[in-house]
Amino acid sequence: MNTLRRVISWADRHLLIVTLLVLAAEAIGLTAFVINWWDWLTLGDSGSSVFRNVGLVAAALVALPLALWRSRVADQQNEISRVQNEIARSGQLQGRFEQGVGMLGSESEAIVLAGVQSLRRLAEEYPDAYRDQVEGLLDIVLQFELEGASGDDEQPE
Repeated sequence: MNTLRRVISWADRHLLIVTLLVLAAEAIGLTAFVINWWDWLTLGDSGSSVFRNVGLVAAALVALPLALWRSRVADQQNEISRVQNEIARSGQLQGRFEQGVGMLGSESEAIVLAGVQSLRRLAEEYPDAYRDQVEGLLDIVLQFELEGASGDDEQPE
């Protein structure tokens, strides 16, 4: 089983070479078939219809490996696109988080509240990634605000 996996892995990495080898083998096999069976192929048919039929078979034999190769390439491109989209989404979410954190440091109470709302929405939309971070951050901000509020009330004598 391990040997089969290595062969498949090698074939994936060298897909173009494998495709060309298959095409060459098909061409040689089709040529040998036509040469050996020409008399049988031309029984009751004209030479042009035989060439047409052999040409159609040859085209099908060429098209199949190329279609398989193209399908594999499309799958690889799809996977790359999926990874790029995931990276872009992650960057966008991180930007939203950083923007919300930046709003918490504002002097304006409205901007601070908007930052809290932004972070709350982010934590609700993506709880696995941001809930703990946002809760911890808001706890720290709340402690800081409470300590600042109690410090403002005390006036030195």
